[in-house]
Amino acid sequence: MVRVTPRTETGSPVIELLAQVLRQVALEPALWYPKQIAAAVGVSEKTINRHLATAGRPSLALTIRDLRLAHASALAPTHAGTAAELAMLCGWRDARPVRRALHGAVRNPDRPPCP
Repeated sequence: MVRVTPRTETGSPVIELLAQVLRQVALEPALWYPKQIAAAVGVSEKTINRHLATAGRPSLALTIRDLRLAHASALAPTHAGTAAELAMLCGWRDARPVRRALHGAVRNPDRPPCP
């Protein structure tokens, strides 16, 4: 587990540590769920969501979804399998999120970016 104590531009060591963990999550989003991320940060999911809300960021669940969508979008052009197989590679149990993402129905341009 990575530990960060100094406060940087967000003013929250939780957000800074979360950003470090999310960089790892982005590499293999299928392996990470909110509880594992919270454990890696060393606080509860509720605490993470409270810090994210204070910083004006989307919830942890939405952040994970965005990372999975980005991963799916990166894999999609070269993926020879089905949407369901692509979804499983990205951490979903079914293909609906991937199908919606590939058709542009999921993104909300008014939401701020992930940390």
